[in-house]
Amino acid sequence: MADAKRFQRTALPMSEQIGRMRSSFPGLALISWRMGRALWKGSLQPSSHSSEYLVQVSYMLGKRPRVHVVEPQLRKNDKGEAVPHLHADSSLCLYYPKYGEWRPSLSVADTIIPWASLWLYYYEVWLAVGEWLGGGISHDGPKLTAA
Repeated sequence: MADAKRFQRTALPMSEQIGRMRSSFPGLALISWRMGRALWKGSLQPSSHSSEYLVQVSYMLGKRPRVHVVEPQLRKNDKGEAVPHLHADSSLCLYYPKYGEWRPSLSVADTIIPWASLWLYYYEVWLAVGEWLGGGISHDGPKLTAA
């Protein structure tokens, strides 16, 4: 196990994170970059039949990237159920940290953004059918109680 840790890659440099985001998702504009933290804002559209979502992506080098939907506001489904798979700060829950699906050596553009788009797709399905079909682990904490 010690040998495995020796070969783990360190955090991807922020300049590389920004470059990959710029080339893969030019619609996500870099709003700020300072002191190891980058903030992007722009639109994601999960499918050609989906709504466009204005999202904000925040990443501090070595920390968990956070994706927030700015607009349209996320809302309860027709059953009155709160939006599932959100963190307490209303950022999208995109992966389970204990499974190691994301780590700082990975590109935010190659992982987090496609996962956010997929999350938005399943959110739309959840609104339509009333069941979250995107899998994941149950959240016991507070959920967004949007209108």
